[in-house]
Amino acid sequence: MSDELRELKRANPVRPEQLEAAVSMDWRQAVEMLEAEDRVNSHLTTSTAGRSVNSRTVYTALSAAVAAVAVIAVVALGSSPPVDENRVIEQANDTTTSVLVVEQIETTKPAPSTSHESSEEETTTSTRAVTAQGPFNPKIDLLVVHFDFAHTDDGHAAAASREAATALGLEPLVVAGTKATDSPESNRPYQELMPIIWGDRWIDATANRQAAVASAATQWLASLDRGGRVWIAEGGVSDFTAEVLQEVIALRPGLDTTKAVHVVQHVQRNEDATQNAAAGLVQAKANYIRIDDGNSSNDTANLKGASSDFENAALDGDYSAAWKAAFAYKPASDLDFSDTVGLLHIVGVGTNQVADPADFADYFMN
Repeated sequence: MSDELRELKRANPVRPEQLEAAVSMDWRQAVEMLEAEDRVNSHLTTSTAGRSVNSRTVYTALSAAVAAVAVIAVVALGSSPPVDENRVIEQANDTTTSVLVVEQIETTKPAPSTSHESSEEETTTSTRAVTAQGPFNPKIDLLVVHFDFAHTDDGHAAAASREAATALGLEPLVVAGTKATDSPESNRPYQELMPIIWGDRWIDATANRQAAVASAATQWLASLDRGGRVWIAEGGVSDFTAEVLQEVIALRPGLDTTKAVHVVQHVQRNEDATQNAAAGLVQAKANYIRIDDGNSSNDTANLKGASSDFENAALDGDYSAAWKAAFAYKPASDLDFSDTVGLLHIVGVGTNQVADPADFADYFMN
């Protein structure tokens, strides 16, 4: 045993439960755990304070604990695996280099319970960072966020979705103007608002419907062809979703879209306002998920109602320009970003984390 390891052992005496864990752990596992930082380096972030379910201290402690267990295994077992002892010591002593530990979690869970999916179990490997793990897999799945802009509350939802997606490190496909072209409802003008909130990272379904459908279908297929799934947070009616879905079915006739395409709807009004043929197609050919209305307190967050805490956080945050524009579009006194509950459902953020606008600000903005 090296002098460095003896010193480390004296400074960190082994408790019985640590020894038991070390004895039961194959040293190769310990080495792999130590090297996890290198494998997931691209996913690490140093700006997670206040956004993670666990605190910054817990993540730091986890990083140190991984190294400590590996050292305990070496010391307690007296083995000599081919591992760089200096690296072990550096990992154990340096509690600042890894602020966030991204966990690779092997889980076996029931498939989502819907009318279109079986009850077979599926095994998935998921990455958890600043949020509780939802059904969405950011490695291969595509997050889609739709706004029909039939009402001005979509301006608030667009800004809130930008905040949440950025905090989660996601780049969704964003589409505005998703109502039917022959819908009796008029669009609330959004062509000046959306560039302020989303820059050039959105599709205008009103300006050129055919081009918008083709572009969205291409992005859906990029995910589907690599084995991923498409998750749509429906901020409004489902007419545009139906058009893209029809295009995808035509291009991939053998694809079971009831398992690959998931549509999350939260408002009965949106469902009723969707053209009958479009509603029938989406509900028959996709996994149509109906969640509680985000406009009231229930199993989803209630994201409607003025909140000074939220307003202050929004106007003082990184996206203050987006929120200023959103509040000019619809006053903060009439705050309503209820359509964002679809996105929260997809990424697995429940009401125990975000139950109202103030919680949203604490979780995603601070």
